[in-house]
Amino acid sequence: MSHNIGDLVRLYRRTNPGLGVVVEYITDISFYCANGMDDILTLNEQWNEVEDYSGRNQVLNSFLKRAKMPSDLSSTFLLTNGYYKYTYQKSNKNPDTIKLEYVKVLWILNPSDYTVRVTRKKEEWYPVLWLKEIKPPQTS
Repeated sequence: MSHNIGDLVRLYRRTNPGLGVVVEYITDISFYCANGMDDILTLNEQWNEVEDYSGRNQVLNSFLKRAKMPSDLSSTFLLTNGYYKYTYQKSNKNPDTIKLEYVKVLWILNPSDYTVRVTRKKEEWYPVLWLKEIKPPQTS
């Protein structure tokens, strides 16, 4: 599923799905990494090898330094792919399930967030899979 620049979208799984316009579209976020997909695969491999908090923090810091991805993209990428979720259990992230397709949305009506009533930013990156396009009403 892809969205075009100018599409109206909403975060369909939220209490208040909001209303936004797609202002930027990325088909593969690895193009923004210094070493392409190698940076993401290395992150995934290293993440799966460590189980403690400090080790995972080192893996994240290493990725951020190596990939040189823009900060707004890197934080969204890491958060939406579960790299900021810490558990004591062995993590086995599957590289085939990593979200790579993202859109930047300019919110006209802010959606609710999972922990707060509304989102704080007017523009934000989201995985394409999290958004639904708003279709214009059918006229007869």
